[in-house]
Amino acid sequence: MATTPNITSFSGANGSTVTVDGYNAQVENAGRSYSLTEPDSNTLRFQVDSGDTWSQDVKNGNVSERSEIDMVKTYAPNTQINISYGFTLEPGATNTSSWMVIGQIHNTILGGSPPVAIAMYGEHMYVIVRGPDGKEHDVYEDPNPIQRGHQYQI
Repeated sequence: MATTPNITSFSGANGSTVTVDGYNAQVENAGRSYSLTEPDSNTLRFQVDSGDTWSQDVKNGNVSERSEIDMVKTYAPNTQINISYGFTLEPGATNTSSWMVIGQIHNTILGGSPPVAIAMYGEHMYVIVRGPDGKEHDVYEDPNPIQRGHQYQI
């Protein structure tokens, strides 16, 4: 069952903290006025334009374009967590990147690519998982192109 997040503290500035459902998250983006906005107290809007890189990525030699929040909450190994995730990809140009992450869950031990991600290849949505070997496995591929402007609940 999907729930509506409650955003009680907001700043879209790179390095600032956002509070969602009582959990703090660090803002990681290019520091543009549009990178992260709060249309209402239950919605975060992320926007990435060409060249929008996070300063820490640039410092590490990575040129990935991103706007995201990094939840500070961590869980012990083997802890069951239940996640409800909703997103809307706004109308716009066709995705031409070879791989685009819409949302991800990272582990803090291994680093690197996310073990779970909602991604797009072209205009198709995928659910991706990675095992301990780091190999990517597509566990779901939407046979239909993504519907821009449609709210997806996962």
